[in-house]
Amino acid sequence: MLRVFGHFSLRSEWQLVKVDYQSIFSRRCNKDDYQTWHLHNQGEPCVMGERKIYKKRKPGAQCSLGRDYSQTVVSEPCVCSQGDFECDYGYERHSNNQCVPAFWFSPSSLSKDCSIGQSYLNSTGYRRIVSNNCTDGLREKYMAKMEKCPGKAPRGLHILTTDGKLVTEQGHNATFVILMEEGDLQRTNIQLDFGDGVAVSYANFSPVEDGIRHVYKSAGIFQVTAYAENSLGSDTAVLFLHVVCKYFQLLDSLGEKPNLTENPCNFSGA
Repeated sequence: MLRVFGHFSLRSEWQLVKVDYQSIFSRRCNKDDYQTWHLHNQGEPCVMGERKIYKKRKPGAQCSLGRDYSQTVVSEPCVCSQGDFECDYGYERHSNNQCVPAFWFSPSSLSKDCSIGQSYLNSTGYRRIVSNNCTDGLREKYMAKMEKCPGKAPRGLHILTTDGKLVTEQGHNATFVILMEEGDLQRTNIQLDFGDGVAVSYANFSPVEDGIRHVYKSAGIFQVTAYAENSLGSDTAVLFLHVVCKYFQLLDSLGEKPNLTENPCNFSGA
């Protein structure tokens, strides 16, 4: 039974037409009424990593398929070939049909946040096409592989204050934050020299994640130096901090001149 829904003209009402083929297909199809048909793509029997064989009614066979009719006879995976893969993110197809990194992509960025002792999924530049079901063959060659994280020298070291200011008061806590763009955070030694004769050292970045506090006992301009080092290299960052005396700030606001023999400020610095 075939149903067609439409109208005869733009001005007519919608019509439902039923076409009954029962007089033509008077019997159900049996196995002799079918023939096999191979799905292919320009002669290639494997499509999306699968080889499929269907059965269809022979030309001239006047029989109905029935509700229990199943088209697929054979469905099996094919061996993976290069055509089953496309270029992965960050890669593009070159003139030699190979996937190479695009000008804006750095493959090393995949392991940027990776620490020694851990593993990461390293792309070969290829990925299997979505819904492709091929197996074996070139699959192992092109699929991404788990690899150990490589060690990296410290790079992009920065030292900041938590409030973003380069001025603090004598006798108050100054909190410094150390950031590093690349390098193994767990295996990099950190040293922070406050510039007033005091320095601290840490075996890794864990203790400094919440900031490093220091109280300056004298006023002046101090060169604060951060130094990061591991077995592969080192990096340095510098910040100049102005430590002011509250005594002078108060007198200045009152318009008075300081008594240099009686003021409580000590002066030092770079």
